[in-house]
Amino acid sequence: MLRDIALVFISPLNQAILILAIGLLLAYLRPQRKKTYKACFIAAGAWLYLCSQYFFSFMLIAPLENFAPPMQLENMQEHKSSAIFVLACYFYDAPDKPMVSQWNDCSLRRLVQASLMYKNQPQTIILTGGDFNQYSDAVYADAAKTFLIALGVPESDIVAIYADTGTKPEIFALKQGEFAYEHYYVVSSATHSYRLSKLMQQVNINRYTLFPVDHYNINEFNFEPALPEILHLKRSEAAFYEYAAIVNMWLEGEPN
Repeated sequence: MLRDIALVFISPLNQAILILAIGLLLAYLRPQRKKTYKACFIAAGAWLYLCSQYFFSFMLIAPLENFAPPMQLENMQEHKSSAIFVLACYFYDAPDKPMVSQWNDCSLRRLVQASLMYKNQPQTIILTGGDFNQYSDAVYADAAKTFLIALGVPESDIVAIYADTGTKPEIFALKQGEFAYEHYYVVSSATHSYRLSKLMQQVNINRYTLFPVDHYNINEFNFEPALPEILHLKRSEAAFYEYAAIVNMWLEGEPN
């Protein structure tokens, strides 16, 4: 219940609507205090404008993405026993559409990166994910396996394990798999790096290398107010989502 409410209010648009609703409530309850609810109206507009700016979304995302440095294929090192662990994102399961159209951006980037890593240094690829699609019974890990095979990864080198929705269940599924690998390359979105590292520690998996993809902050920082852009609203929302997930992790308890 609380998670569903939090997911609603990570959206800057919904945050602005909430501020407007507070202003309307104050206008109804205390009509004589016009300055108070007018301030709410101004604050809602200002907040929405701020979240739609490149510089603001950049500053929100930077601490999340800067936790783990960008990696290149040549950064992969030889290990006695290593595997590529790819976290799930989303699969649409639309058989009448081309295969690449059935994945959202973060899924494509993670899976393509995994295939490139495999070609650079062949090793087992471990996929997680369950039935994330409310419109079908497709299992993400199975669909991702099919996609990687189409990209040229041998089926014998792919392991698919079922996990419920969320990063934490995926990490726990990896631990419960009781794999014998001494090291993991962990492929996920760059904004998830801090939370991923804490969750890996929580299940006592300490030998791993974060291989972040799906970066938002590609260009240099530029403090220049401009017209609002939906793209930056989405970037701000992605940052709010991750900060909310980190707070939730702290509330549930994490290792020091």
